[in-house]
Amino acid sequence: MAHLSESLVEEYLNRKKYFTIRGAKQGVGESDILGIRHFGEKIEGLHVEVQTSFRPVSYLSNPNAKKRSDQEVDEQMKRWIEKKFTSKTKSSLRESIFPGIKWNYVFVCARLKDEREKDHITEAGIRIIPFGEVLSFLIKKVKKGEFTTSSGGDLVEVMRYLTECDRDRTAHR
Repeated sequence: MAHLSESLVEEYLNRKKYFTIRGAKQGVGESDILGIRHFGEKIEGLHVEVQTSFRPVSYLSNPNAKKRSDQEVDEQMKRWIEKKFTSKTKSSLRESIFPGIKWNYVFVCARLKDEREKDHITEAGIRIIPFGEVLSFLIKKVKKGEFTTSSGGDLVEVMRYLTECDRDRTAHR
């Protein structure tokens, strides 16, 4: 599922004019998606991590499903944020791809087992984009002259077709 979700998020970013690299690695550290684009006179960088569990059975920051205290959530989320976004390895990877730009952090997710984890993510300055928002954006018709990519474009066409079939079925009832 991760590969499909990342393909759709990459398509979303490409349609928003980001040039993307998926699965960039340095050592054992991997970033889901790195994106850059011109934004006025500046170059904007995005480091995007994707987690699309629809029926989560464990926590984002801990594979265990036992109940946690606020202090445990706090400690585990600090480690998770460092591992995913702020570690020296991740910073070095981003700097090696496009030196000297400011990177913004984005987390795309469907559902989390513990909503307290979202609070920690936003408090760390990481923008959360709901996966449903990505899907809603993608199924809209592409305007003439706008581009799509092949990475997630085929999946988007399947989703759009399903939406049209649902509409047709509803109209004929």
